[in-house]
Amino acid sequence: MLLSVEVDGAHYGEALNDVALLKRETGSMITLHARLADTELASYECDGLVISTPSGSTAYSLSAYGPLMMPQVRAMLITPIAPHSLTMRPLVIPEDETIELTVSARNNTFLIVLDGQTKILPCGAKITIRKSVNSLCLLHLDSHSFTDTLRKKLLWAAPVRE
Repeated sequence: MLLSVEVDGAHYGEALNDVALLKRETGSMITLHARLADTELASYECDGLVISTPSGSTAYSLSAYGPLMMPQVRAMLITPIAPHSLTMRPLVIPEDETIELTVSARNNTFLIVLDGQTKILPCGAKITIRKSVNSLCLLHLDSHSFTDTLRKKLLWAAPVRE
């Protein structure tokens, strides 16, 4: 699954793992106004917001305390980064949703990051994120298990008391 990103109605790019909207100043938060399919979702006061695919759930979103999603899950994940309110939690949404975001920030700009590629945008820009019509097929040359990878990389089932 890939994410398609538009800025002010024009195609901006695609991301395999995640799209992050981030503050530029270290001492202040930004406000991200989020809508799902023309319905208001929330106004996140935080350091940023990560929208990820299942493959991206193990990257930036995980470091912001987002949940892990199995690769077979057909969904997107919205994870706030250091939210001001403890009630702002990660949210799993269906893959056919459309996320619309606008940003308010003290210096009138913010960062948009698609799989690590960063650009500065002005506040007020309308960001639209949805599942891309394109997809990516990965080929695994030897036996591959997502759960085996989780156990190895996250040390699940490793002895904690010795």
